[in-house]
Amino acid sequence: ADVASELAFLFEAARNWSAASEHYLIAAQNAAGVFANRESIELAQRGLAVLRLLPDTSERTRQELKLQMTLGPSLMAARGFAGPEVEQAFVRAAELSLQLDDRLDLFGASFSLAIVFLVRAEYADSTRMAQQCLDLAGELRKPAMLMQSEWVMGLCESYLGHFEEAHNPFEQTRVLHDAEPASSSNAL
Repeated sequence: ADVASELAFLFEAARNWSAASEHYLIAAQNAAGVFANRESIELAQRGLAVLRLLPDTSERTRQELKLQMTLGPSLMAARGFAGPEVEQAFVRAAELSLQLDDRLDLFGASFSLAIVFLVRAEYADSTRMAQQCLDLAGELRKPAMLMQSEWVMGLCESYLGHFEEAHNPFEQTRVLHDAEPASSSNAL
């Protein structure tokens, strides 16, 4: 794990921006994997900084998306779900996902934004993101995504005091969960 960050620093010193960014990503993911979220944030941000020195290509866009999707959860864990930098990371990830037509990462960014808005009590935005998640999950035909989407929609409705409207999404969540073995694709 330490090797990736050391290599990133060496590649940055050598002005090999692409290799530096790739190794910062690996190091940030490794740090996040052991709950070293502050280190993950710093490494992902360094990766983004060196990435800005590269020409705008689809490879750069893909790399930025990976870094933003690594940065966002670490920011959530270290600084709270409602922080403005958390929203910025996932909004940017959603923009990049749209550019790349990457529906899986668009779902991840949208789901994360639904949670950010829900925690902030910005229910209209949270409901909009939850609906986008439902649409993407249906399009992709992923039961685990559909389960998460129904759950977050149920949360939106219940936080608004719409308890009867929340019942159906929560029931769908339960049905989807119970339909799959615990070790199946319900884990994203």
